[in-house]
Amino acid sequence: YDATTGLFTIPISGYYWFSAQKRGNGHDGDFIFQVDGVNFAISDQDDPDNVDQTGSGSIILMLEAGQQVAVANRVATTVSGYSGNGIYSWFAGHLVFPSS
Repeated sequence: YDATTGLFTIPISGYYWFSAQKRGNGHDGDFIFQVDGVNFAISDQDDPDNVDQTGSGSIILMLEAGQQVAVANRVATTVSGYSGNGIYSWFAGHLVFPSS
């Protein structure tokens, strides 16, 4: 994982589990799992009442070594830590099972 870019580079081919969470006040909670910069799965949450809300989601993907995974949202480029706009978020992942 590169904390500067927010990208996780797959070290070995296999099945990976990823999860993300985004919390905010008055912000749309949508976020997108991306593989090599392409939108792969979308978590959709709306905050019409301008109150604290949390959106979260998980996904299992079969990936090849060298591919990159990120989570993007509407407030920050990638979901990682504090975005500076009242949004607290995290992104986690790990190898579940290597492919042969």
